[in-house]
Amino acid sequence: MGRMDLPNPPSIQDLYTYDPITERYILTRTIGDFIISYPIILTPEEYEELILREQMKAYFKEKIDAADGRKEGAEEAQKNLLPTFYVNSSFFETVFGGNTIEVIPQGTVEMDMGILYTKQDNPACSPRNRSNLSFDFDQRISLSLLGKVGERLQVTANYDTQSTFDFQNVIKLEYTPTEDDVIQKIEVGNVSMPLNSTLIQGAQSLFGVKTELQFGKTTITAVFSEQKSETRSVRAEGGATITDYELFALDYDENRHFFLAHYFRDNYDRVLKQYPFINSSVQVTRVEVWITNRNTTTNDVRNIVALQDIGESDPTNIGLLVPPGGFINRPKNSFPDNMNNDFNPFGIDDPGVQSILNEAIRDIATVQDGFSGVPVRDGIDYVTLENARKLQPNEYQLNSQLGYISLNQRLNNDEVLGVAFQFTVNGKVFQVGEFSTDGVEATTGEFNNGEGNQGGQGGQGGGIGNGESGISQNLVVKLLKSNITIVSEPVWDIMMKNIYPIGAFQLEKEDFRMNILYIDPSPLNYITPVQGTPFPDPPISDLDPVDLNDATLLRVFNLDNLDFNNDPQTGGDGFFDFYPGITVDQQNGRIIFTSIEPFGEFLFDKLKLDSPPNAESQNYDIPTTYNANQSKYVFRAMYRDTKTQAEQEQSDKNKFQLRGSYKSTGADGIPIGAFNIPQGSVTVTAGGRILVEGVDYTVNYQLGRVQILDPSLLNSNTPISITTENNTLFGQQTKRFTGFDVQHRFNDRLQFGGTFLNLNERPLTQKSAFQNEPINNTMFGFNANYSTEVPFLTRLVNKLPNIDTDVESIVSIYGEFAYLLPGAPKVSNFEDKITSYLDDFEAAQTAIDISSPQTWSFGSSPIGFGGELSNNDLAYNYNRAKLAWYTIDPIFYSSQRPSGISDEDLSSPFTRRVFRDEIFPEQDIIQGQTQALFTLDLAFYPTQRGEYNYNPAAAGGNTLPNPETRFGGIFRQLTTTDFERSNVEYIQFWLMDPFIYPENSNNAGGTLTFNLGNISEDVLKDGR
Repeated sequence: MGRMDLPNPPSIQDLYTYDPITERYILTRTIGDFIISYPIILTPEEYEELILREQMKAYFKEKIDAADGRKEGAEEAQKNLLPTFYVNSSFFETVFGGNTIEVIPQGTVEMDMGILYTKQDNPACSPRNRSNLSFDFDQRISLSLLGKVGERLQVTANYDTQSTFDFQNVIKLEYTPTEDDVIQKIEVGNVSMPLNSTLIQGAQSLFGVKTELQFGKTTITAVFSEQKSETRSVRAEGGATITDYELFALDYDENRHFFLAHYFRDNYDRVLKQYPFINSSVQVTRVEVWITNRNTTTNDVRNIVALQDIGESDPTNIGLLVPPGGFINRPKNSFPDNMNNDFNPFGIDDPGVQSILNEAIRDIATVQDGFSGVPVRDGIDYVTLENARKLQPNEYQLNSQLGYISLNQRLNNDEVLGVAFQFTVNGKVFQVGEFSTDGVEATTGEFNNGEGNQGGQGGQGGGIGNGESGISQNLVVKLLKSNITIVSEPVWDIMMKNIYPIGAFQLEKEDFRMNILYIDPSPLNYITPVQGTPFPDPPISDLDPVDLNDATLLRVFNLDNLDFNNDPQTGGDGFFDFYPGITVDQQNGRIIFTSIEPFGEFLFDKLKLDSPPNAESQNYDIPTTYNANQSKYVFRAMYRDTKTQAEQEQSDKNKFQLRGSYKSTGADGIPIGAFNIPQGSVTVTAGGRILVEGVDYTVNYQLGRVQILDPSLLNSNTPISITTENNTLFGQQTKRFTGFDVQHRFNDRLQFGGTFLNLNERPLTQKSAFQNEPINNTMFGFNANYSTEVPFLTRLVNKLPNIDTDVESIVSIYGEFAYLLPGAPKVSNFEDKITSYLDDFEAAQTAIDISSPQTWSFGSSPIGFGGELSNNDLAYNYNRAKLAWYTIDPIFYSSQRPSGISDEDLSSPFTRRVFRDEIFPEQDIIQGQTQALFTLDLAFYPTQRGEYNYNPAAAGGNTLPNPETRFGGIFRQLTTTDFERSNVEYIQFWLMDPFIYPENSNNAGGTLTFNLGNISEDVLKDGR
């Protein structure tokens, strides 16, 4: 049988006694006063071993019970699972105020371990790389550690592997001697240096050493550290943030706002000349907006054909190169309507309506044939768009009186915008384009055996047959933006260039400011005439004439005609007219000019001289006819060219500036533009007076918001300044912060102090970029504070009727002086002068790498090789020869190359490795960059039949005759579509001599052609 040991009951006690004569320990076991066992004699070594064994057993039992948590007192025992260490040293106790070392950890440690096996049957990957076996290991540590050494030294550390930023992991060592010592405190790690000063700001997020010294009545605080934060300031009034904005004339909101037709553009200035009265009887009642489907939406999608000239009656707004005779049916400046010209979609299915459009335009594959022989250009005169997405009403805003739409999301340069709209004028209805509900079905039935009824407009199609298929039908709409940007086309003027975003939402008229300034070189709110060329006299016919000699620019640009209540006022009131829907988009934070080209033709007409010989010779479209004032101020290029081109060619004209401020409110307080702010780092002043946290305001340090509690500050619109330190999230620049603060207290009423701070930034490079210059600033200052009780003031106040107070009166006097010595690190100096680099042109070139073979696909047949043939013609690919493109796997050049590949195979000019210094011998190699180049290899076999080539000349084989007449082509997408803005200038490539072998030295060779722009992807030409 086994043995079971039971613990002794609590009544049985073991007693150890020491015999100094024999130097032995005697163990006796007793119950009360009775000895119940024979004594056991132990040597000192045996005694120590026995005691150690019993203590270890008791210790582990205690920890097991604490971890188990089910026994009484386990919760208290869990607070400290590590033992307290004792140091038997009087010197240790003198320094640290005790002989204990205590470590209190809290947190969790988690580990995930496993095996990760992945396999993918992707033919683009080599068989070796299609499967992978790896060890999956992940750990998560969340630790809070508190260490105490005696009573004077304390270590605090917080560490979490899941922390998003480094500043969330904190470590601090704090040594605090007695109050009588010279050294009052020493801190190492995350420290701070707050200052009781309004002129000199301290710092909160520091990492370094801080000490506090005391010499009698003098206290010295010193910090040597690295700053981990940056300071920012916010202005506010009435509990709302005041934000400034600055925009130049060229900063208009492009590719977002569009007129529905040229009529609305041509009459925009006239309609708003006497705003807020809108001189127009037009009311847009219905609109459908179609754009390129970028988010693969399947609801509300249709194929569309967007025509540039539909609904236009002005010949200058017609984009056709050769309009057919009688194309325009109505007079110039007629209201937009499908009947205005022969691009009338109503005539497609109605022979009684005059139109050159026919049923072929309904099929995406035969759109070109739908113009009845009229020469039109794809991408210019019309654009076909498959699966165009119809915007929902909440995705755009419509100005029904002025006839323009504003999209919530700006379009890319390669996206298409088309509309169909309907409006009324004095009860008469006009329509441009076709609506999706006009009876043009999305698909129509087509049958191959003739037994079915082919569906047309208004029908779904139906019947029986083996060859039924659905053909999508196109809607004909108005083109507002093409995927090709050509500024000479009329559609370019459809995009509005007189709306400016200021980056705010839900604007309020209160405290909104906007001024127009001219930078020459200092900002002025007026313009001056060029010497020798006076300004023209104001027109007598104007109800409120503007004299350019003494008018502000707001008046010049027709933005100051109303008073504060938006009532007409002669001469304006000197402020911007905040009128929603006309001069501002209140909801989206945009400024709207009342002219289509405020800095162009509008200003040109303002500066036009009426006296001969200049009156007739000044032509807006001919800059050489401008007078001196027009040549200086008119910025015609910003409306006739793209933004990039205008900035490059006439940047000297971009001097008009929109500058102002707006107030933004929030229910949760004033946002200060930061989050996870260090405690105590927020300073709030109102009118120069420092406010008290918790009394005048509260701070949400997590969300970064300040809530003003004092209602008098909110109601009085007192300027409030909020200064805070925000932890640098991705800061790479080292900032050294050094500070000394000396305070001497003469008595309880008088105190003097001095402060010295230095902030030294280490530059990332030796060349300091403009507006990112490193600093080495020093600030010093002095302060004095005197405060005393004045009892006679209390007695004087009590003499007033109905006043009786016991509160002592206090008079306080506080003064400060501060001085800033700006500087820069010596490493950023050039010839002993602080230098800032506008551009060193070292990174002036950025390459767009197109050498990846996976991004290339078979190209369509070019013109001259079958590309001119009609749809569904097999001869389209008769001239396509075999072309292969690839990149040789680096494994073939390593020791792991497959068997059967010899050195001779890899030494061929067509397979050998190409190194960087062979092509770029003058290029420096960055450390760690590979010398080998991964070239895109093209192998062309003009005598072999290519893909989709069913040329009967191959005689059933793969060999093609006349190799000089064959082609091979590939294409790929370029994500950079705006070459002008990206400043793409040339294609850089290296071509190895394909006739390097002697037997090919007499080969006449072929032609390598690059095509950039909109390229057909129709490899099997069917027009889709």
